[in-house]
Amino acid sequence: MVAGMTPSTVKAGFVGAVLDAGYHIELAGGGHYNAAALRSKIAEIQKLIPVGVGITLNLLYINPCQFTFQFPLWQEMRKEGLPVEGFCVAAGIPTTEKAVEIIEGLKAEDIDAVFDQDPQRVILQGPVAATWSIVKDEPVKDLLGNINKTLIKRLLERKYGGDESAVPTVDYLAVAPQAAAGLPAGVVRTESAGAVTYHFGKTLPETSAWLETLGGDKLNWIRALVTSNIIVQGTSYIDNPLRCILAPRAGQKIVVKYSGSTPASITLYGAVWEYLSRGSGPR
Repeated sequence: MVAGMTPSTVKAGFVGAVLDAGYHIELAGGGHYNAAALRSKIAEIQKLIPVGVGITLNLLYINPCQFTFQFPLWQEMRKEGLPVEGFCVAAGIPTTEKAVEIIEGLKAEDIDAVFDQDPQRVILQGPVAATWSIVKDEPVKDLLGNINKTLIKRLLERKYGGDESAVPTVDYLAVAPQAAAGLPAGVVRTESAGAVTYHFGKTLPETSAWLETLGGDKLNWIRALVTSNIIVQGTSYIDNPLRCILAPRAGQKIVVKYSGSTPASITLYGAVWEYLSRGSGPR
């Protein structure tokens, strides 16, 4: 990744180019002195990056004037559906109590938080970055790509003697879900050829428990669809509307059809929740 630094990562063109090249970069908060400037910069970057790519802000904790308006503004922009992905607290270390407050606030908005450290990423900054620059006006994609290839080559030689076949592989999508303890109260489940049908009576289950049941204990598209809190819509990150639409209603029937052991479709019969917007909830 390219770490945030004022003025290096203030310009939208540079930040957008790195993100468009497929690498992570932190937008430097130090170059934005009011809410309008930061909002304008995010709008400018949005026009330069691919769909689904998020933006991380590097904010100077040592500058209380900027921190006190940028931190709540970043949360507000996330609520509005802007592609806010991460938040780095840099140039200063908060107290333990303040750090907890910041992390709980960010986690509530599904924003990743980094406190002036990230040992799992390559940080290019100052003279370190300069040692890799040997071509004038080299495209950032080529510059970072060459660094990445060189690091991979060195790791391969050092750990595996240059033998790619010796590198272990892992087939990993996400943490394997745990099997549900049983059907939530108020749900009746029946099986037929190639389909599973769920019925709701007057007593309704808690929504999260029902969605866990609907998602099942296998990693597949249904589980991803119903358990994801956030989805990508264009260049925005929005609350998953299907979690509201699929919320249980009295007398409702849900049919999940299968192709072999793989879910193929979900069909709802009866009333469904109407999704409005973040904060207003379903109706």
